[in-house]
Amino acid sequence: MKNVIYVKLLEEGTTVFRPVPAVKVMGNVYRIESEDSYNPENETWEFLPGSLAKVTEVFFGGKPALLQLSFMPNP
Repeated sequence: MKNVIYVKLLEEGTTVFRPVPAVKVMGNVYRIESEDSYNPENETWEFLPGSLAKVTEVFFGGKPALLQLSFMPNP
């Protein structure tokens, strides 16, 4: 099942998060997708498409969202 998680953008001058599609692997671990929309010339993502991300639920604009916390090594 596809979900949306928020990945931190680097080198933006302020804290910015990009909503990206991800697939739940297990528990709070998701695989970041979005290879088609990732352009390293325009943005630097903290973790790249294909990475496993550990997430936690936070609230953005009063709505629940999944925020990427850390990188998980691929098995």
